[in-house]
Amino acid sequence: MMDSEFLYVHSCDLDQNLQIRIGSLEGSVSLLDKSYRVVGGNFFVTITVYCNKRQVGTPVSTSYKPPPSSARALHSWDEWLSLPIKINELSLDSFLHACLWDVSESLEPRFVAHSSISLFSKRGMLRSGSISLKMEMASSGDDHLVPPPPAQFTKQTGIDRLHKLMKEYGENLIEHVDWLDRITYPRIKQLEKEYELEQRCPYLNVEMIRVVAAGITYSVVYYESEEDEAKSQNGGAGPCTDPELGLENLCETKHSMMTRNKRAGIFERELKPNAAARDALERIIQADFLTHIFGSFC
Repeated sequence: MMDSEFLYVHSCDLDQNLQIRIGSLEGSVSLLDKSYRVVGGNFFVTITVYCNKRQVGTPVSTSYKPPPSSARALHSWDEWLSLPIKINELSLDSFLHACLWDVSESLEPRFVAHSSISLFSKRGMLRSGSISLKMEMASSGDDHLVPPPPAQFTKQTGIDRLHKLMKEYGENLIEHVDWLDRITYPRIKQLEKEYELEQRCPYLNVEMIRVVAAGITYSVVYYESEEDEAKSQNGGAGPCTDPELGLENLCETKHSMMTRNKRAGIFERELKPNAAARDALERIIQADFLTHIFGSFC
């Protein structure tokens, strides 16, 4: 065992999209053969992100991959998917909803099975590395509309402890020995295969992205920035600045000037009449008698 040193980064500092690798579908072949929803045998997977108990964006699906020729897996994709949310936008209750679909040339996609997994552990750490999702078989075609509760990792079985050791191995917390790894790794895969067959349900193998810098793997710890905390306390309302703040209020200036002149008995000298008023004043000045004055306004 190597010296265990906990290196981490805050989730609010990672401005990149969340990614997940869809590996393979493994389990009992007879279970899928007995399912009335499997017709074509051409499977694809969709991943949906849920954040703050609401769906984020649209589901992201794998591309078409033909059924494998060997019997090592029910289906294999080995494809990285970029999800429509950044790591710094995730909430603590975020989870992924994985759906398995069957499609053929003559039929629309048919929902087969699904599973959910929380993105953060109970200690607030973003899940990383390889994970086997236990897929729940569909009882109706509308089951995918309501995602099941995220899987709870409470029971520590032998296979769970094995997965934990594999995660530590992937994070270089366990020393790599080439000759021993070549013997151990196939045996681990065999134990996983036997366990999946005993469970009588398909398993979807996925891999969550790891944060690696300069060859060092870092754990991602959930943390909100100060701006996010301020928004949550203010109900999401941010500050709004008046664009005219600090400028002269023309209405107030004009009103103050008129009030001041009225009190002092002074008329505005720079106030100029318009053309009609100027013509009327000119006629008054040139008039000889008062009768002409009143007549000019008629």
